[in-house]
Amino acid sequence: MGADCNRKVVGIVLLFWLVGWFVRTKYFMTYLFGYILRYPVRFDFFPDLFLNGEISVLLYFLPLLAVPALFRPSRTSYIAASTLITVTAALSAWHIDTYNDATNVTCFWVGVWLLWASVNLNREDETFRWQACFLAQLIVAMVFLGGAAGKMTAAYTDGEVWRQMFLTHERFWLSGWIHRVFGDSRLGEISAIMSRLMIGAEWTVAAIPLLPYRWGAGIAITLMVFMMPVTNTILIFSVLGCLIGMLIGGWMLCPGPRISSQPQPD
Repeated sequence: MGADCNRKVVGIVLLFWLVGWFVRTKYFMTYLFGYILRYPVRFDFFPDLFLNGEISVLLYFLPLLAVPALFRPSRTSYIAASTLITVTAALSAWHIDTYNDATNVTCFWVGVWLLWASVNLNREDETFRWQACFLAQLIVAMVFLGGAAGKMTAAYTDGEVWRQMFLTHERFWLSGWIHRVFGDSRLGEISAIMSRLMIGAEWTVAAIPLLPYRWGAGIAITLMVFMMPVTNTILIFSVLGCLIGMLIGGWMLCPGPRISSQPQPD
């Protein structure tokens, strides 16, 4: 492994970041141009910069400037692209039009990882690879720890929030199937089971730093992929896609098990 592998890894993670960011373009076109620019929010607590609808539109499309780095990979282009997307995600998280979108949180932290990896792009030592893996685990664990801890409330554990979000309407394939097979009378019971399983999955992902990297990354990626159809929307890839890409990048960098160089006794 060397600088070429590092460049490939940073490119793959950046690609996942960009796909996740823009996977909801259709939704954001309607949201930004159909509502935000026509009915701007006013709130004295926020400075004018973070109330401006044109700024939120600019921030959404600004990461397009990072695309050329995928075709002209270099330490300089990756540092510039990583800085751009990290700052964009941070500003979007502070803007009143987009502050409540979890995409900004995960994209910010993966952007930080990308910036660190880009600065260290030419390193070939094993310590760098272990650090990259550990930081990837730590970021994913931190995100899911917050999510799991925040759901430790009665409304989540008894399934009420899950029922209202995912099972009240039959427009999604899973909720429609549950309504047909089990009927409305068991929605409360099923909602509680599914909600608790999801909370358990989030606690499991939060614990991946306790596992060997490839075991933890494999479990986390599998659970995140499973979350997309269960929550009835592929658009959650906007939140999870960059995390999945970062774990895949860490997988590619992860050194094999350390083997002692000392001769073994006969």
